Amino acid sequence: MSKSDWVNNPYHVRLIQNVISTYFDIYYICIVNVIEINKVLSNKTRVDILKWLKEPSKEFPPHKELGHFRFGVCGQYIFEKSGLSQSTISNYLSQLQNVGLITPTRIGKWTYFQRNEKNIKAYVKEISKEL
Repeated sequence: MSKSDWVNNPYHVRLIQNVISTYFDIYYICIVNVIEINKVLSNKTRVDILKWLKEPSKEFPPHKELGHFRFGVCGQYIFEKSGLSQSTISNYLSQLQNVGLITPTRIGKWTYFQRNEKNIKAYVKEISKEL
Protein backbone atom coordinates (compact mmCIF):
# COMPACT_ATOMS: atom_id res chain seq x y z
CA MET A 1 0.00 0.00 0.00
CA SER A 2 1.44 3.35 -1.01
CA LYS A 3 1.60 6.34 1.32
CA SER A 4 -1.18 8.14 -0.58
CA ASP A 5 -3.43 5.04 -0.41
CA TRP A 6 -2.91 4.88 3.34
CA VAL A 7 -3.65 8.58 3.87
CA ASN A 8 -6.70 8.56 1.59
CA ASN A 9 -8.29 5.56 3.29
CA PRO A 10 -11.25 6.85 5.40
CA TYR A 11 -10.57 4.26 8.12
CA HIS A 12 -6.98 5.47 8.48
CA VAL A 13 -8.05 9.12 8.49
CA ARG A 14 -10.53 8.42 11.31
CA LEU A 15 -7.87 6.47 13.22
CA ILE A 16 -5.45 9.37 12.97
CA GLN A 17 -8.17 11.83 14.04
CA ASN A 18 -8.99 9.72 17.10
CA VAL A 19 -5.33 9.43 18.13
CA ILE A 20 -4.79 13.18 17.73
CA SER A 21 -8.00 13.93 19.62
CA THR A 22 -7.03 11.66 22.52
CA TYR A 23 -3.56 13.15 22.84
CA PHE A 24 -4.92 16.68 22.52
CA ASP A 25 -7.44 16.07 25.33
CA ILE A 26 -4.73 14.76 27.66
CA TYR A 27 -2.38 17.57 26.69
CA TYR A 28 -5.19 20.10 27.18
CA ILE A 29 -5.78 18.93 30.77
CA CYS A 30 -2.07 19.29 31.52
CA ILE A 31 -1.96 22.75 29.94
CA VAL A 32 -5.18 24.03 31.49
CA ASN A 33 -3.75 22.86 34.76
CA VAL A 34 -5.31 20.73 37.42
CA ILE A 35 -5.39 23.74 39.73
CA GLU A 36 -7.66 25.70 37.35
CA ILE A 37 -10.05 22.76 37.14
CA ASN A 38 -9.98 22.43 40.92
CA LYS A 39 -10.95 26.10 41.21
CA VAL A 40 -13.96 25.52 38.98
CA LEU A 41 -14.91 22.41 40.98
CA SER A 42 -14.67 24.29 44.29
CA ASN A 43 -18.29 25.40 43.84
CA LYS A 44 -21.04 22.96 44.89
CA THR A 45 -23.44 23.99 42.12
CA ARG A 46 -20.83 23.45 39.41
CA VAL A 47 -20.12 19.99 40.84
CA ASP A 48 -23.88 19.35 40.98
CA ILE A 49 -24.16 20.29 37.29
CA LEU A 50 -21.51 17.70 36.41
CA LYS A 51 -23.37 15.12 38.50
CA TRP A 52 -26.69 15.96 36.83
CA LEU A 53 -25.12 15.65 33.39
CA LYS A 54 -23.69 12.22 34.21
CA GLU A 55 -27.12 10.59 33.93
CA PRO A 56 -29.37 13.25 32.45
CA SER A 57 -32.42 11.02 31.99
CA LYS A 58 -32.62 10.63 35.79
CA GLU A 59 -32.33 14.37 36.42
CA PHE A 60 -34.15 16.11 33.56
CA PRO A 61 -37.09 15.64 31.21
CA PRO A 62 -36.11 15.21 27.56
CA HIS A 63 -36.29 18.44 25.58
CA LYS A 64 -39.66 18.86 23.87
CA GLU A 65 -38.16 19.40 20.43
CA LEU A 66 -35.60 16.56 20.54
CA GLY A 67 -36.99 13.96 22.94
CA HIS A 68 -33.51 12.61 23.77
CA PHE A 69 -30.19 13.51 25.41
CA ARG A 70 -27.72 12.71 22.62
CA PHE A 71 -26.62 16.35 22.55
CA GLY A 72 -26.82 16.79 26.30
CA VAL A 73 -29.22 18.81 28.44
CA CYS A 74 -30.77 22.12 27.48
CA GLY A 75 -29.22 24.99 29.43
CA GLN A 76 -32.73 26.16 30.37
CA TYR A 77 -33.34 22.91 32.26
CA ILE A 78 -30.05 23.27 34.14
CA PHE A 79 -31.03 26.82 35.08
CA GLU A 80 -34.49 25.72 36.30
CA LYS A 81 -33.13 22.80 38.35
CA SER A 82 -30.46 24.91 40.04
CA GLY A 83 -32.81 27.54 41.44
CA LEU A 84 -30.15 30.20 40.73
CA SER A 85 -30.33 33.13 38.32
CA GLN A 86 -29.91 32.54 34.61
CA SER A 87 -26.79 34.74 34.52
CA THR A 88 -25.16 32.78 37.37
CA ILE A 89 -25.82 29.43 35.67
CA SER A 90 -24.60 30.81 32.34
CA ASN A 91 -21.39 31.88 34.08
CA TYR A 92 -20.99 28.47 35.75
CA LEU A 93 -21.53 26.65 32.43
CA SER A 94 -18.95 28.89 30.76
CA GLN A 95 -16.42 28.13 33.49
CA LEU A 96 -17.01 24.38 33.15
CA GLN A 97 -16.67 24.71 29.38
CA ASN A 98 -13.50 26.84 29.56
CA VAL A 99 -11.64 24.14 31.50
CA GLY A 100 -12.92 21.43 29.15
CA LEU A 101 -15.27 19.54 31.50
CA ILE A 102 -18.41 20.10 29.40
CA THR A 103 -19.11 20.73 25.74
CA PRO A 104 -21.95 22.79 24.27
CA THR A 105 -24.00 21.98 21.19
CA ARG A 106 -26.19 24.67 19.69
CA ILE A 107 -29.40 23.54 17.97
CA GLY A 108 -31.70 26.33 16.88
CA LYS A 109 -32.17 28.74 19.75
CA TRP A 110 -31.18 26.18 22.40
CA THR A 111 -27.75 25.22 23.71
CA TYR A 112 -27.27 21.72 25.07
CA PHE A 113 -24.50 20.74 27.45
CA GLN A 114 -22.88 17.37 28.02
CA ARG A 115 -19.93 16.10 29.98
CA ASN A 116 -16.61 15.75 28.18
CA GLU A 117 -15.81 12.27 29.48
CA LYS A 118 -12.37 12.15 27.85
CA ASN A 119 -11.27 15.30 29.63
CA ILE A 120 -12.82 14.22 32.93
CA LYS A 121 -10.89 10.94 32.74
CA ALA A 122 -7.69 12.78 31.84
CA TYR A 123 -8.22 15.15 34.79
CA VAL A 124 -8.77 12.25 37.21
CA LYS A 125 -5.65 10.53 35.86
CA GLU A 126 -3.57 13.71 36.13
CA ILE A 127 -4.74 14.50 39.67
CA SER A 128 -4.03 10.94 40.79
CA LYS A 129 -0.44 11.34 39.51
CA GLU A 130 0.00 14.62 41.38
CA LEU A 131 -1.44 13.40 44.67
